[in-house]
Parts: sequence; structure tokens; C-alpha cells
Amino acid sequence: MNKSLTLISVIAVIVSFIGGFMLASALNRKEIEQLRKENERLRSSQKSPSISDEEIMARIEEADRRPNDFNFQKGLGIALYRYSLIEQETKYLKDVVRLLERAASLNPKDFETQVAIGDVSLDLGQINKDSQQYERARKAYQQALSIKPQDTDIQSSIALTYLWAEPPDYEKAILELKKALQMNPNHERSLENLIRALIAQNKQEQAKPYLDRLKKVNPQNAAIKELESQF
Repeated sequence: MNKSLTLISVIAVIVSFIGGFMLASALNRKEIEQLRKENERLRSSQKSPSISDEEIMARIEEADRRPNDFNFQKGLGIALYRYSLIEQETKYLKDVVRLLERAASLNPKDFETQVAIGDVSLDLGQINKDSQQYERARKAYQQALSIKPQDTDIQSSIALTYLWAEPPDYEKAILELKKALQMNPNHERSLENLIRALIAQNKQEQAKPYLDRLKKVNPQNAAIKELESQF
């Protein structure tokens, strides 16, 4: 989605943590990276202050005082996760998980909450090399997929919980990625990761048709040269 400069400025300045970051809850990771760069540019040009640790902790403490307020738990959890991505700050991620899991306990059928739990758990799995985090991410993504069964992005994310594990489970990752491609044969991320998983198993011949498809779907895909070099 295209966000206006006004929205970016609101988020960059972070005058109101809930008021600003609630607007960013639907951003995908590519947009988050673009927003982070714009955030840095605005800070440089305007010297806009970031929100302080004290202000963040005050919001978390307020959430703890309102444990039955689903919207507050979800809103703050997602907001704090987006903030952590933009700022590349990991210290609040455990609080993010706690807030989102509290929200999920209040409303287990909320799709956005389950996806956010999956995303932050996947990140923690990578950061800490923690297999339990990958399992938590997988469970959350599977719950999200039960709510929206044809969501290709979520199906593809389930595969990442196997692909990024240590050691990787390539067979299970391949199975999940093929499910994603049954939903959407032209899903770029699934094509990229399926090619990587097959190459990792020395199955270049099986990977080649998927690489050919990726080239047709998006000839400008930045991963194509990297993948070609592995054949």
C-alpha cells in the first residue's frame, strides 16, 4: 500500500506512540524497511526525537493494568513490534510477544494478532537460534491460516519456520512451499525459497523449472542472479 508523507512523518516523529503506530499495523516488511529509511532521513533533516524508553515502559505498564482490554493489548503489541523493526531494536520483543499472546487469549480468532505473534516469534528464532520460537511461530501461523485458509503469505511463512531452523528441515519446508504455490503459482517469495531449499538438497534439476518461472514472474527479482550462481 502507498502511505502518504504525512503518515510517515507522524510515525517518524512518534509524537503519540499509540496514535502514530496504530496506523502502521498493516505494513509489510518491505514497507517497514522503506519506512525505516525515511524515518532516518526525517530525523537527520528535522532532528525529530525518538520516543524514550520511559514512555515505552509507561505504555507497557498501562497494558499490564488493563489485561482484559483486547484492543489495547493488540494495538500496543503491534505498534511496539513495528517500532522495533523500524529502529532495529530487539530489547522490547519479549514484551511484544507477551502483549500479543495476552491479546490472542482474549480473541484467538483475530487474524492480525496471530500473524504478529508468528512474525515476532520467527524473528526471535533467528536472533536467538531458538527452536521453540520457530515452533511458536509455526503454531501462530497455522492458527492464522485456519482463519484465512488461502493466504499465500502465511502459508509461505510456515515454510520459513522449517527453512530457518537449525538444522533446517528442507523436506517439510519444500512441502509447505509447494502448498503456497498451489494457492498462487506466481508467489515470488515462495518460488525463491523453494529454489533455495531444493538447491540445498542438490536438486538443481528440480529447482530449474521454478527458477524459470520466477524469471517470468519478475525478471527484475534481485534474487535471480544469486540463485543462478548456485546452479
